[in-house]
Amino acid sequence: MCHIAAVAIGLGALQAQQQAQQAKSAAIAQGKMFEANAKNSMQAFVDESQQLNLRDRQEKEKAMAAKMQSDLQAMQLKSRAKVASANSGVFLNNDAVMQNLARQGLVSGTSIQSNLGQVEDQLQQSRYGASTTYQSRINSVAPPTFDRNNVLLGAGLSGAQTGMAAYSAFS
Repeated sequence: MCHIAAVAIGLGALQAQQQAQQAKSAAIAQGKMFEANAKNSMQAFVDESQQLNLRDRQEKEKAMAAKMQSDLQAMQLKSRAKVASANSGVFLNNDAVMQNLARQGLVSGTSIQSNLGQVEDQLQQSRYGASTTYQSRINSVAPPTFDRNNVLLGAGLSGAQTGMAAYSAFS
């Protein structure tokens, strides 16, 4: 009988040790997955932010080039109008023509600025989306939890149950 009890206690202790080791291994693996996920999420966020910043700079340069082109075109049209009015000898409506050309240039510049503002608003929304996606990716993998006392208690109870089952099976 003594040998049966010793075997049952030994089996219970082995079961408890094995269960505690599995819980520790699972917590370590979960920790590695959590860290890898956090690293990958941060890299994805950085990459997306860089792309959005690049697009922002490109859109601003594009708008600046369009504005300069619009201003240049308005100045060329005014110059042509002055030369044409001087060559034709008509000075009566010259101010009205110049004001109309200046107005067209201003309307074009305002539309370029408005379009740039809309693109910047879209980019800002994309930045917000990138930050929420980053947080969502982080939250998709749970951080490791390893409460030593709970693991030992659970492993001990499981080991005791195994030991008692073995004892009753051998008795």
